[in-house]
Amino acid sequence: MYRISALLHSPNLANTARIGCAAHLPLSQQLELIYLPLPVPGPSEGGSSEPHSAHRKCLGSLQNMTFSCHLALFLFVIKVANGLAEDAPCEPGFKEERYAFSVTRKVLERGRVLGKVSFEPCASRSRALYSPQDRRFQVSSDGTMTVKRQVTLHDSSVQFGLSAWDGAGKKHSVPVFIWNEQEQEIPSNERKIMRQKRDRVIPPIRISENERGPYPKRVVQISLTLDKEERVFYSITGPGADIPPVGVFTVEEKTVWLWVTRPLDREVTAVYNLFVHAASYYGDSVKEPMEIIIKVSDQNDNKPQFTEPVFRGSVQEGSRPGTPVMLITAMDADDVKETNNGIVSYSIIGQDPKEPSVPMFTINEQTGQITVNSNGLDRGTVPEYTLTIKAADQEGKGLYATAKAVITVTDTKEMSGSLTTHVLNTASGIPARGLTLTLSKLDTPQGKWVQLSRSVTDEDGRCPSLLRGVPLTAGTYQLRFDTGEYWKQLQQESFYPYVEIVFTITDPKQKYHVPLLLSPYSYTTYRGS
Repeated sequence: MYRISALLHSPNLANTARIGCAAHLPLSQQLELIYLPLPVPGPSEGGSSEPHSAHRKCLGSLQNMTFSCHLALFLFVIKVANGLAEDAPCEPGFKEERYAFSVTRKVLERGRVLGKVSFEPCASRSRALYSPQDRRFQVSSDGTMTVKRQVTLHDSSVQFGLSAWDGAGKKHSVPVFIWNEQEQEIPSNERKIMRQKRDRVIPPIRISENERGPYPKRVVQISLTLDKEERVFYSITGPGADIPPVGVFTVEEKTVWLWVTRPLDREVTAVYNLFVHAASYYGDSVKEPMEIIIKVSDQNDNKPQFTEPVFRGSVQEGSRPGTPVMLITAMDADDVKETNNGIVSYSIIGQDPKEPSVPMFTINEQTGQITVNSNGLDRGTVPEYTLTIKAADQEGKGLYATAKAVITVTDTKEMSGSLTTHVLNTASGIPARGLTLTLSKLDTPQGKWVQLSRSVTDEDGRCPSLLRGVPLTAGTYQLRFDTGEYWKQLQQESFYPYVEIVFTITDPKQKYHVPLLLSPYSYTTYRGS
């Protein structure tokens, strides 16, 4: 049953009256009442405040129904049918942008219920099909998330993506966080481990770089437990809030919803450390600041970049397969720790000329080391080769760049003398393996260095490939040792990024040895020939 109400305009307020009726009607009926202006005599015309005769006519014509008449101000058109209003268009997707579930133990047994997610498929079926990226978890059709296989939270938390498909077949995804609120630990000033209070523990929040808008957009609602109920206002501080870059993140002072105001770039800032403050109405702090760590997830938005536009090296004619020639290096700004977006893979995609066979050279896809692949290097036939090198990220499956490598084939007669080197890590007492070296010669007329070859030290700390094939002539040479990258590989820091040793060769027929002794804090060399 529907109750339809209308109001009568007071004759004391204007010259017109509109009559409306309220009735109880069956659902199968449809009633349309149009209220039209009815003249009402004013007081100066001898009228009164009694309802117009048309009112009584309306009431009499509908004597089988119960009516109520009320004062009205506007013209109403009311139409009632079985359907009162059209449904709003359905918008498929997850109800939340992120889901976070807390647990109180490190080991999650099989079948444990973690929580519930909600997804609107906008389809004839009311329930959705879910697919978690981490197969140790499962989500039933009603959105309940449970542990499929036993899970141990080694890092106190785990994060993965959850996908679902709407009625049109479109995929929707959200991040899911599961964290152990009792395993978060912080070191004290005495280097002891102490438990954080439950309301001050929050796992790192992950936001993907280059997320589409519109902005600002919600990130997460922060939950704080207060000792007593009082009116509290919240704020955030730190880089990205009130310190440059200012305004990347904001927080609603009453609801504690954290917002991001613009797309993020991991290559600019990979981690944001913010602090949430709770203050009373008078500005007094009512809670210790809580730290929030926001990690920016990487997207493969950078392609590899070669360290040189053209790489130059040389090799002695007649060199056998496996002989090292030169080293190719390309850098990628994307992540290499949690993804393979920045892991570069090398390949040779072109050789000119193709004589006497293809490929005459091969390259290590991981290190970029070029070596001889086939017999037949003859300076009299082919004095120089040009290789086209491809460097692709995502271990060879992603974005790529190309560069040229020019290899000069040298005459055996030119190699009467020799130049050797040896690098020793004095901190560990073992040879420095994997250290990149570059040999250059000074072009006296132009006053600049010309690179001759580039290679890496072997397990003995030596580098035979650096000098083999290089025709030693009188002049000034430079050996550059990329020590910064070497220490970085060992996960150590050093204050000097490279070491350059300049020396002069007066007799190319002599043997020259340039050693290097180094530690993270110092380096030295001596005359070794």
